[in-house]
Amino acid sequence: MNCKQCGFPVSENDQFCKNCGAVVVIPNETEVVNESVNEMVNASNEVVTQEMTPQVTNENVGVTPVEVKPEESVPVEQTVPVAPESKPNNAKYILIGVIAIAVIAAVVIVILNRKPKEEPVPQEETKVVVKDYKVNFNNYKMTIPGDLIYEKSGEQLLVGDEKETWIAVLEFGDINFNTLKNKKSTLKPAFEKHGYTCTEAEEKTIGGVEFITLEATSGSEKAIIGYTKINAMHALCITAYNVNGTIDYKIIESLSSLIKSIEYDENAKGMNYNQKIIIDDKFNIDLGENTLTTE
Repeated sequence: MNCKQCGFPVSENDQFCKNCGAVVVIPNETEVVNESVNEMVNASNEVVTQEMTPQVTNENVGVTPVEVKPEESVPVEQTVPVAPESKPNNAKYILIGVIAIAVIAAVVIVILNRKPKEEPVPQEETKVVVKDYKVNFNNYKMTIPGDLIYEKSGEQLLVGDEKETWIAVLEFGDINFNTLKNKKSTLKPAFEKHGYTCTEAEEKTIGGVEFITLEATSGSEKAIIGYTKINAMHALCITAYNVNGTIDYKIIESLSSLIKSIEYDENAKGMNYNQKIIIDDKFNIDLGENTLTTE
């Protein structure tokens, strides 16, 4: 055992070092073991040093000694595996961007190539100007609308539409309209004498014109018979037939402008023809007797 201070050999019984006078410390077992190990390591190092030191002899005098260096240990770099840095998946976002750009480009192309909606050019409505007809008939003058056709048949004037779906027989008479109104109850019996089946006569206003009307039936034919005023001394009788054999007061209404234009004129004896209507094939009517009578 050696002194801790100077390394001089001491024994366990010594309290002080005989060399330096330091207090001798007795080590525990662990320290003894460690000291023994250290002494062995130091002795080994001395032997190695002596073996590595070249001996100087007469043979190698004048020879420059070669310094033998212990082989240096090359430090080995330990490669620590590094996890690869995860990169964001940009391919998906690039694809989405490309698709979005393509869609926007397509929309722009469609918009640019789309022709503006052409507003329809308002066309001026073509108005067919129909010339009305100034007609003189048996001391009466009147204006017949241009969309109607007419024809003279003895003492009667026939008026109808261009499609010949209806016809009206106009008869003029020297009779007071108020007298007819007072005797309207006699009209039904008068027609029944000639084989007609009639309704009772009644007063109506059609197309702004005052009428006395009754509905008559003869076989398969049905007609509206209407009386109206021309002036204080003259009256007009209209017998209206529909081609389908039904009662239709619109026929009387379509003649309202003609009726309002009628004037008595002793000098109006001529007849101006426009078109003729053929009634024999479509209407089975008797035009031989004047219905302007109360007898």
